[in-house]
Amino acid sequence: MKVACVQMDVLHCRKPENLEKALYLALEAVAKGAEIIVFPEVFSTGFCYEDFDHAAENLPSPTLENLACFSEANDCILIGSVIQKDIVENNFTTKENSFKEKANSFTEKEKDISGSKNSPNSALYYNLGFCFESGALAGTYRKTHPFKNENQYFSRGNSIEPIPLKNLNLKIGFEICYELRFPEIARKLALAGSDILVTTAAFPNPRSEHWKTLVKARLSKIRFRILPATVLVLLPTAATSEAQ
Repeated sequence: MKVACVQMDVLHCRKPENLEKALYLALEAVAKGAEIIVFPEVFSTGFCYEDFDHAAENLPSPTLENLACFSEANDCILIGSVIQKDIVENNFTTKENSFKEKANSFTEKEKDISGSKNSPNSALYYNLGFCFESGALAGTYRKTHPFKNENQYFSRGNSIEPIPLKNLNLKIGFEICYELRFPEIARKLALAGSDILVTTAAFPNPRSEHWKTLVKARLSKIRFRILPATVLVLLPTAATSEAQ
């Protein structure tokens, strides 16, 4: 099995350009035989706080529909994260969304337990991890541990479960950036049967040695494969969150 971890400079708040570049790099990876392609954290926009509502994806999402089509056309697996906007009705999130007719609809298991003071019919925002397998949405994951300033914008997910891949008969353990620092997340995913741990991130370059050390630590304690995909960026920059 060949895996490609896409390294790209995420253009701040420039969704069309980022999506085009990501899919171009993904196509190059497919041409070289990659079966699993991992994008960086919030690769389509970066942490676009000043235009958060525009950066966020309402489901069904044109961005995710494009990714699903690419995954289907190239019979590959695409993994990454985007900013998700979720409308809350009577304090509960919408239960079902579909990205396209041929993709499997999915049920979101999570209800808002983030302590948000949003009123009914307001919006919650999540750092939403996604996994497409041959055009179908295999599963999603909402970041459970936002980092520092992210807590002002993102609600927390409350489910840490592997994503099953039917065609490859594998389970993907999914974590996002800062969560690499918490060994219990990887341990929980391993105990739940994960075969591969995918960490999509936007880790800042001044802490690249931290990143390498944390990846090695997870490998030494938990015996499964890790796919650490990140963008290492120089600070200060608007294209990433604070040093994680």
